[in-house]
Amino acid sequence: MLKDLVYFDFDKTASIWGQIESGLTERFSSNDAMRGERNKRIRHGLERSQGSDGYAVDAQERGILESKLLHHDLLNTVEGDLAELGLVADLNALLPDNESDARAIRGALGGNPYLRAEGWAAVEDYQRIFSIADHFNEIIDFIGKAEIQSVRNTEGYQELQRALDEARIAINAQADRNQKAIAKTKLQNAERQIAEMLKPGISPIETWLLEGIQKWIATFMPNRINFRVYPFDECPIFQVICNLKRDCFIDEDLEHLIYGYSNRPNIRFTVLGLVTSLPPEGPHPFDPMQEFEALSDTTDRIIFEKLFRSLFNVMGEIESFVKFSRWPNVTVHPLAIFRQLRSSQ
Repeated sequence: MLKDLVYFDFDKTASIWGQIESGLTERFSSNDAMRGERNKRIRHGLERSQGSDGYAVDAQERGILESKLLHHDLLNTVEGDLAELGLVADLNALLPDNESDARAIRGALGGNPYLRAEGWAAVEDYQRIFSIADHFNEIIDFIGKAEIQSVRNTEGYQELQRALDEARIAINAQADRNQKAIAKTKLQNAERQIAEMLKPGISPIETWLLEGIQKWIATFMPNRINFRVYPFDECPIFQVICNLKRDCFIDEDLEHLIYGYSNRPNIRFTVLGLVTSLPPEGPHPFDPMQEFEALSDTTDRIIFEKLFRSLFNVMGEIESFVKFSRWPNVTVHPLAIFRQLRSSQ
């Protein structure tokens, strides 16, 4: 089945392939002839399509083509091998599409080290937030001014403005004090109406808050790109969460991918990955600091050790605020993320 491969951890996948196939070098050798022949046919097909302008694939383009062929070959092989060994839990195959029980979904994993899931997706690139924060208020100010100018150009606003101008003239010409006061009240109400029309839709954010957001990102998640997959529409609290490496995107320009699919694609994506975290419903099942509770005698050295190791617990609690993974979510190290291409027939 065809795939639009958008993310592939080649090194991680090659390592798995090497273990399954008793050595990556042997597998490359045994497939060299077949791959070489296929690439030769592909290149020949491209060369046959040359027109009068002599179009040809240069060395760089050919290298990219062969690299992408190898990526798909390796992914298909590893995916098939892991399934054959019974190491993958394919959530969409194991459960009905309308599954709504988070416990049933977690139970379907069955202790398998690998997971495959297709669903709606969301991309969270925190570096984008960091960059936007630098100019956020300037952008909001620009948007506000553009909105105001757009309102001023509308026929309704211009008619209201003309009515106000006429009302001001009429008030100045009014001799009766009571009538003048009534007219002024109506004018003030109309002016408030205009001010409301020109009020910006988005308010600026205070500088201290923007700087605080940037500091959190720079400290705890400077390179974080979360990719969330929601396999079951009826159970949005269950998500497969991936932390992506920037250099593993097939298209090096992440902006191009975001533009094409957006940060919340309206097309479903599939993730294949190694399960790395199954957040429990309660506290962590093991506390490494409990060793100090069992010590009947403590020395200065042990007290010093306990103090410093306690700092990791404190930092871990702070980092938990920005990990954004909790029960019943599953965190995976993704081998590949792709769009499955299916025929409409």
